[in-house]
Amino acid sequence: MNERGWWQKYAGLIGSEYADLIGLEAEARTIRTYEQELVPGLLQTPDYARAVVRASRPTDTTEEIDRRVEIRIERQEVLTRADPPPPRVNVVLSEGALRRPVGGPDLMRKQLEYLMRPRDRANVTVQVLPFDAGVHPSMVGPFTAMTFSDPGDLGVVYVENATSALFLEEPGELRVYEELWSTLQASTLSADDSQTFLKSTSFGYRIKEGMK
Repeated sequence: MNERGWWQKYAGLIGSEYADLIGLEAEARTIRTYEQELVPGLLQTPDYARAVVRASRPTDTTEEIDRRVEIRIERQEVLTRADPPPPRVNVVLSEGALRRPVGGPDLMRKQLEYLMRPRDRANVTVQVLPFDAGVHPSMVGPFTAMTFSDPGDLGVVYVENATSALFLEEPGELRVYEELWSTLQASTLSADDSQTFLKSTSFGYRIKEGMK
């Protein structure tokens, strides 16, 4: 189990916004994430994380990349901790995040197979937003919404870009993203149908592997 504030040992490697995100994940009661292009960090395999970090930080050394991957994987321990109970995590993935072959077919097949596994955990649900759902309000970009145990805390929404990140906490901002999430839920496949979709997409990557 991670020690409280474990990410502080990486202070020289990660920025304050990323450190704040990790801290909020550690305190969260619920985490709801929508992603368009990538599998979210909390559900990435080490190889997938490495490919993503390498692409986003091409000037980093191999050692620096390995350390960043280490951070990402250590973050995931929040999903399996015993005390306090882990957060309830709901992830909606655009079909595009599943079709983009990050690291090649073999790596993507293993990543999708990993996404099928968290469903066995009572606290993790993965759903797919298929292309044929058409236009939807969340096309403006990915986001992560978190709530906390304190009933007086309305929660926070995390959004990021190439150079920085924002933590939105105003009631009006939170209402907008609550509506976006509700709209997403109306368009996504059910958890069971999402598993079927993931299995079919994974099989497609297996076929591509065999054609090499």
